[in-house]
Amino acid sequence: MIELAAVFAVAGAASNAVGTAFQRKAASASTRGGLRLLAELVHRPLWMIGMAGVACAALFQSLALVNGPLALVQPLFILELPFALLVAAPLMHRRLPRSGWWGVGGCVAGLAVLLLA
Repeated sequence: MIELAAVFAVAGAASNAVGTAFQRKAASASTRGGLRLLAELVHRPLWMIGMAGVACAALFQSLALVNGPLALVQPLFILELPFALLVAAPLMHRRLPRSGWWGVGGCVAGLAVLLLA
């Protein structure tokens, strides 16, 4: 069951990263704020894809917590940051700089050390 919890936790992190990246892409095209921004975003497909990603992330994290301990699931959810950088860079038509790649590597390596300890 621990393996299943890990798979669900990583899937939740990836899903949340995709959702966040798509929501950011949709919101970056608007100059409005407040409730007008929200009303505009609800009609954008990218925003709705983002909302679906966040909803799926909540489902995956719930499934992970049902199958494994919080001490395993929550640290794995930190993989959302590297996933978000990897998804958002091409989506926003930007290159991830070398320092960004080092950050992604450091985050993943630190998580691996934590889980191995």
